[in-house]
Amino acid sequence: MSVDDLTYLIVGVAFVCAIIFAIDDRRAAHKRNKQSQHTVPTPIPQQRVQQKPVVLEPPTREETRAWALENMPYKRCCITNYNESRFYRTLARVADKQGWDVFVKPKLIDICEVDGTKIGMNTPYREEIYDQLKGLVQYPHVDFLVCKKARQEDERPYVVCAIELDGESHQTDWKTQRNDEFKDAFFDALGYPLVRFENAPDDDDWTEDEIRGGLAQFDVKLKEAHEGTAGEAH
Repeated sequence: MSVDDLTYLIVGVAFVCAIIFAIDDRRAAHKRNKQSQHTVPTPIPQQRVQQKPVVLEPPTREETRAWALENMPYKRCCITNYNESRFYRTLARVADKQGWDVFVKPKLIDICEVDGTKIGMNTPYREEIYDQLKGLVQYPHVDFLVCKKARQEDERPYVVCAIELDGESHQTDWKTQRNDEFKDAFFDALGYPLVRFENAPDDDDWTEDEIRGGLAQFDVKLKEAHEGTAGEAH
């Protein structure tokens, strides 16, 4: 084989290879185009919108009142607890003999009013202070309020004394002790005696003599009767 023949052969083989490579490239390009037509494009992520937190506001007083009128979410409960009921039974007998009325758990606001003269006319936020002072006596109550009965038309019942029945919480709970401190100062300012009785054991009740003895210092006739009963006992 001559040199010219060999050259022609090499050129021919190279030409055939170039054609084969071109055909493969066109097939590969056609395949990629078909795949791109069936592929779901990836969405461009949008910038996240910052949502403001939802602030829940409490219902207004009128909204609560309207809801309560429709649903009436109340049920009966006992006016007094077990120890208060036991004490009341004996206290009622003593009060009946003395011509007294016994009121159960009246609120402090029922027997007082805020003395606006002590606030001062030029005091800043005078109305707000007045409302706060009224709020201090709006909800607290006393266990029993003993009053002299009004027997005549022009006569009004007057307070003989107030009674608190102290359980264990009055010795251990600081909130109860703080309330007791306020009640002591409150009745002292009004000039009404506040008598405190300790809870009796579960298997024992208060006697009339025990209650008369606790209240005798605030009523002259009751004191004389109690001292006479005590002298007879001796």
